[in-house]
Amino acid sequence: MSVIKEDPCGWQLKCNSLLERNTQMFQNSLLSDVSFVIIEEAEGDGEEQEPSRSEPIPAHKYVLAISSPVFFAMFYGEIAEKTNSIEIPDADKDSFIEFLSFLYTDKCELNIESVSVVFYLAKKYMVPSLISHCINYLIKNLTAQNVFSILSLALQFEETHLVSKCWNIVEIQCAEALTSDGFVRVPHSILKDLLSRDTLDVQEITLFKACSRWAEYQCRQLGVSVTPEEKRKVLGDALDLIRYPVIGEDRFARDVVQTNLLPHETTVHVFLMFKNLMKEQRFSKKQRKKRWEIFICNRYSDAKAKYYLPLVKDRDNSGLPDRIAFTVNKRIMIHGVRLFGEHTGEKYKVKLDISDNNNEVVGSKEGDFSSKVMNYQEKGLYVFDVFFNDPVEVKIGTRYTLAALLEGPRTCYAINASSSVDASGVIFTFFDVDNSYSETSVRTGQFMNLFFSLIVPEQAVKTESPNEKRSSISKAR
Repeated sequence: MSVIKEDPCGWQLKCNSLLERNTQMFQNSLLSDVSFVIIEEAEGDGEEQEPSRSEPIPAHKYVLAISSPVFFAMFYGEIAEKTNSIEIPDADKDSFIEFLSFLYTDKCELNIESVSVVFYLAKKYMVPSLISHCINYLIKNLTAQNVFSILSLALQFEETHLVSKCWNIVEIQCAEALTSDGFVRVPHSILKDLLSRDTLDVQEITLFKACSRWAEYQCRQLGVSVTPEEKRKVLGDALDLIRYPVIGEDRFARDVVQTNLLPHETTVHVFLMFKNLMKEQRFSKKQRKKRWEIFICNRYSDAKAKYYLPLVKDRDNSGLPDRIAFTVNKRIMIHGVRLFGEHTGEKYKVKLDISDNNNEVVGSKEGDFSSKVMNYQEKGLYVFDVFFNDPVEVKIGTRYTLAALLEGPRTCYAINASSSVDASGVIFTFFDVDNSYSETSVRTGQFMNLFFSLIVPEQAVKTESPNEKRSSISKAR
């Protein structure tokens, strides 16, 4: 309860800091000299309806003005607002309240749905600290399933660091990112940027099919028939950026030509390229590169391993994560892990950390993830992958601990894991960790797979001293 309501005459005596006093004034009509009314378009069945108006949200000009130069100009500038009631037509009420909360308390509650509006308001009213807060939230919660939505936002607001982080995820987890709802909503410019990249971990035919799905969505948004001709129109010159020769002649004939998406002359041109009968090479024959060659360490590769034993209770955010420790015999980069879920589409809130033997966290990832079915050894396993935004270097002989804190429905796990695994020449040795959730240990539980890449040792370059250089020249003479 507000201390102002408890003690309207002496509430200040119970607040020990400016932050506490500001917090008490947030959404409080006491001393309020300005209010905001949120104007939202009414949702209807096509008939025009009057926009809805929220109840006035009380605020204080002084607090807003010392947080934002835009508010300062609005309230105290040469062309200051003459009204004390301001309409907000470009934000929903909940997001605007979180925006105000940050101005009063330096805190706000963000989620993946509201952050775009709060980010927009922070830009509009020029609040750099809130802009940074939104960017950090987006980076922390960046996944393959939301990367294209966040990329669109980052480009809109010209946040180059966030754009770079997004493309990193796209390059490494491209196949999964292309299945997201956000992909079909990206503008044509982002689609072309994607297809122009040399580094993508995805098959070319997967890119073609994703472009077809993008075109279907765009046709529906435009209200036109979903036909090969209309899809071709919305794709435009993006179709020319797909590397058809890389697909292979048989698969091109089966999976591309049959869609009728390509013009006849393009189809003929590609077939002639397959036969090396074209001097003009319209389409690149260059395979796209993988940013990293990802290998998999499977803890449950032994024939005795048994999968799919469901935990009895739901996962709760009790503060006790699944933990497992490991060492390696070669320098590697850890990219992420594969965890067990249960049933397709079950959602889990995950916080994944990797720490070294000094208990220093060297990599972290948070976000919401959905389990999906994976065929493995003739079994249907429900899993989801959690990748760090940036891979983490793992050194020889150092003991690292993986900790995954899951919140959501119950999960499955496995038994009879191997305590030592040779994966592509890298020997992983696993160890138990105290205070691990439920059944996770060296022999059982979570962490089905670890995703890693090899670090190629840099060749030593010997630099000659001046005397050695003169000696070499003399010998040469």
